[in-house]
Amino acid sequence: EKVERDRRKHGDRKGGAPSDLGSTARVKSSSEGQGASSVQWLRPNIWVRVVSKRPEYRGAYLQKGVVDDVPAPGRALVLVNGKLYENVKASHLETVLPRPPGRVMVVSGRYTGEPGTLVEKSSSKNRALVQLDETGDIVK
Repeated sequence: EKVERDRRKHGDRKGGAPSDLGSTARVKSSSEGQGASSVQWLRPNIWVRVVSKRPEYRGAYLQKGVVDDVPAPGRALVLVNGKLYENVKASHLETVLPRPPGRVMVVSGRYTGEPGTLVEKSSSKNRALVQLDETGDIVK
């Protein structure tokens, strides 16, 4: 029932974003810290990849999905290929960035929550350059 609602809400499009803010501007991975500040990057409607092989994520390993909701700090409901995974730990996810000039949302730092356009990304450095919609400023 919940999965069906989510399919209608987000569409069952492969690779399509549920909104124009389909990705995030800072690459976070499970290897980064486990403290409270390290899980604040989780936000609804961002694209993530499941990086855990745990049995409860069977079929979702290394698959991309959309964060449907963040019911508690560090936990998310993630929709992957039409299936809803509940109570997914932030440490089992990493953010997914589009190719420039994709739409993104800043998920950490001074501009957290700000929408923008991806100018450049560096996966090896876990950083991205984003042009903010509101001011036009380019930020790291």
